[in-house]
Amino acid sequence: MARSSKLPVHPREMVLSALRDAHAPMSAYDLLEKLTPHGVKSAPIIYRALEALEGTGAVHKIQAIGAYIACD
Repeated sequence: MARSSKLPVHPREMVLSALRDAHAPMSAYDLLEKLTPHGVKSAPIIYRALEALEGTGAVHKIQAIGAYIACD
């Protein structure tokens, strides 16, 4: 049984929005720091969202620096 989320917006949407608003690539921990005030409390939530967004082509990981950017 899936647990219910207490976040007002799905983490994928929050991560994608944060990356689109960023002026530079962001690491998962940069994203966590930015999204903690909005209810995201742990890195696994960020990593799951990034993995899903990468799978759809919405974000791209820059391997050399371990950071992500939004794809338009």
